[in-house]
Amino acid sequence: MARPAQMIKKYAAGVDIKAADILWSLLCALLSSCGTESFAPFGPAAICAGMLAGMGSRAFFGALIGSAAACRWAGLAHSLVFAALCLIWGGTMKKRRRDRPVLLISAGVLIAPIFYMDSLDAAMTGLGQLSASIFFSAVFYRAAAALKRAHLGRGIGERDMTALFLTAGACCAAAAPYCMRGVSLGGILAALMALMLSGGAGIYAVACAAVAGAGAAIGGGSVAFAGAVTIGALSASALSKGKKAGVCCGFLGVCLVCAYFGDCELNHGVEATIATILYAMIPNKKLSQLAGLFERQEQEAERRLKSLKSRVKETAEVLNRVSSLFEASPESELELFTGRQLRCMSEAMVNMPEETERRYTLRCGTAARPRKGVREAGDSIAIRDTGKGKLLILSDGMGSGPAARRESQTAAGLAGDLMSIGVNELDALDCVNRLLMYRSEYDMYATIDAFAFDCGSGMGRFLKLGAPPSYILRRGEVIELRAETLPIGIIKGASPARQELELYEGDRIIMATDGVTDALGESMAERIAALYECKDPERIAQTLISLSLEEGKINDDMSVIVALVQREKKSREKDTRDKAGTL
Repeated sequence: MARPAQMIKKYAAGVDIKAADILWSLLCALLSSCGTESFAPFGPAAICAGMLAGMGSRAFFGALIGSAAACRWAGLAHSLVFAALCLIWGGTMKKRRRDRPVLLISAGVLIAPIFYMDSLDAAMTGLGQLSASIFFSAVFYRAAAALKRAHLGRGIGERDMTALFLTAGACCAAAAPYCMRGVSLGGILAALMALMLSGGAGIYAVACAAVAGAGAAIGGGSVAFAGAVTIGALSASALSKGKKAGVCCGFLGVCLVCAYFGDCELNHGVEATIATILYAMIPNKKLSQLAGLFERQEQEAERRLKSLKSRVKETAEVLNRVSSLFEASPESELELFTGRQLRCMSEAMVNMPEETERRYTLRCGTAARPRKGVREAGDSIAIRDTGKGKLLILSDGMGSGPAARRESQTAAGLAGDLMSIGVNELDALDCVNRLLMYRSEYDMYATIDAFAFDCGSGMGRFLKLGAPPSYILRRGEVIELRAETLPIGIIKGASPARQELELYEGDRIIMATDGVTDALGESMAERIAALYECKDPERIAQTLISLSLEEGKINDDMSVIVALVQREKKSREKDTRDKAGTL
């Protein structure tokens, strides 16, 4: 006859109990103990999440033990009714997972007459119990799925991070009431989570510390300690290059200072010390694996970006092949135009502008006034960000009113959109020119006054099609940029006048329609020079409109764009450091 010890050993060998199952049961027991006698949503939420994740039985027994031990009778009843409904509705706990949230709501409704019908306050508590259980069931399930992906070596996203942090906060809130001589388990847990992430998670460590500390405070801890844990995580992240020693010193130093000099009690310093000791005992290999989660997240983002760029390139190649078919043997001028535009879009997708380091920024101001007797001006303004800098376009439609407005809006808006996505400037303006000619039943045209500024190099490029002069106000002197060209929409192949020059900090670019330049006439440059002391582009634009009105009758629409070249703050600080180093 076999001995009892041998029988037990043989039986245990046939039962596959993984460490994850035990941890999940303990976690569900801890979460289900959180709350009050009538409000304990974490237990039913943990069971629902466990069923969705395929660990329903472990979650059920853990939550059952935790709720009963902590006398959370409403949570216990909610859990039991929910489990019974799952068995009746779907057979085993692994079937029909989509129905679990509905059954969770049904269980909450069934227990309402027993626990939540005494008063209005009780009814509101029941509604809160039901809502919180549904919300946290989704949070816990997302967190469980994220941990499973992390265990398999896959990346986790921003939503997964949010679910993990909320789950950490719920655990700290559940553990906070368990104290020994004033030292709270929730405080230790919050500090340990902050420490574990500070070594390689950066800003995520601060976010987790804030959520975990808030959870511990909700569970009965100190709000001041929650702040100390957050600041400690920030300090530890800054010293993470010193590896484990730097993280421990940065975190523990801040927490002890807050405990001694701040509003935190000394027992919170003990909690931080215990958490630091536990953190120091964790093997470096495990901490490296944890830090690798966030590195994999960045790698996953880079992989997706690379895949997206590859798809864009493939699409551009298809457009290029289609455009070559149109251009090879066009049966009409419209087909040739279509082929050219497809080719332009293909080139723009391949040469998509990327964000570069910016040494300068462009501060813009605008002002406009329609002609007397007309409600809607025929001028349009478009301002676009090109990735490398700014694009300003001022267009004046023929005449005034809605028709002129439509033409100028088409010219300025479409030209700005095409150039901002990387279409060649000449091709973009040719496209707008031909579209205006094709779509207009009558002779309609519009001027184009464009200014493209490279915020990295400080180079500015002016393009003009039938537009009046532009001006640069530099150190009290006025530079006039004039070009004689035709507006767009009149003839095919209209080519803009181009002029490129380097701009400096403090330069102001003034672009205006002929309503302003005609009104001020030869005094335009003098009036601009008189505004040198004004540093506000919006005020300069409005002042030029006001000066034009003072000249007499308003015979045309008036519009002005003023742009001020400024140094980026980071670039200015770098130049200051370079000068100090030279001295």
